[in-house]
Amino acid sequence: MDIALCHYSFHRRWQAEGWDFDRLCAEAAAAGVQALDLHARLGETWLSRPAEVAAALARHRLALAGVSCSNSFVKEDRAAFDAEIERVRGQIRSAAALGARTMRVFGGWLAPEQRLDPRVRRSGLQQVADGLGALLPEAARHGIVLALENHGCLPGTSAEVLQLLGCGDPRTLRATIDLGNFLAAGEEPHHGAAVLAPHGAYVHVKWTSKVPDPSSPWGWRTVEADPGQGDVDLVACFAALHRFGFRGTIAIEYEGPSDERTSVPAAVAAVRQALTAVHGAAATAAR
Repeated sequence: MDIALCHYSFHRRWQAEGWDFDRLCAEAAAAGVQALDLHARLGETWLSRPAEVAAALARHRLALAGVSCSNSFVKEDRAAFDAEIERVRGQIRSAAALGARTMRVFGGWLAPEQRLDPRVRRSGLQQVADGLGALLPEAARHGIVLALENHGCLPGTSAEVLQLLGCGDPRTLRATIDLGNFLAAGEEPHHGAAVLAPHGAYVHVKWTSKVPDPSSPWGWRTVEADPGQGDVDLVACFAALHRFGFRGTIAIEYEGPSDERTSVPAAVAAVRQALTAVHGAAATAAR
């Protein structure tokens, strides 16, 4: 499995230090990864400069793992929904111009007090399905796979992701498997990884901790953690991904509280260590 780094892993330094795209590539290469996952939320100006992006990636010997959209299909009225579809269509075209073959998309957002209401969830999931259905023809025209992420809201669990993946052709609609986000929906990461591994376009790694919360139906809320901390068992997750057929890219999305100068390299090292443990166990079992 190749290791990529999500643009968002540097979101604090990107903004505070006013990085350009070349600086982002230099920092990613220095962290020792093979590819970069770009995020539209951190400023869409670079999306319109594909030649500059390609040159910087080549200069730093990085591949483009994919482009992450920033969207929500859950809207209060039809006009807002239609406007969101048009905006994401534009991002699909921009991603294609950059040479991306995978584009991460989200489902939708609900207010915290609505998230456990079955009727509201059903309505929201239908909007997500409608949004994906409207975008898949554009993605197919440009040879891009839309990779739907479990984002703790809609969809949150592996079961909800599977439900939505049924809306489209697996050649153009697959899953972004975000290991840390499963906990926000009450699902253990290694379980969600096992369920979605055959449907995965790529994987996001983040470290998340459970904080006891008696008001939650599963007994916890979540906070971001630093590499090697928290309640995401990377070895168990990677073993499940390997066992059920995922062989794609693992993209690190560091969101923890510590300085990105030290935490991003630590995240890369933690992922390499976990992958080594899984590959070693697999080799031993095959003897």
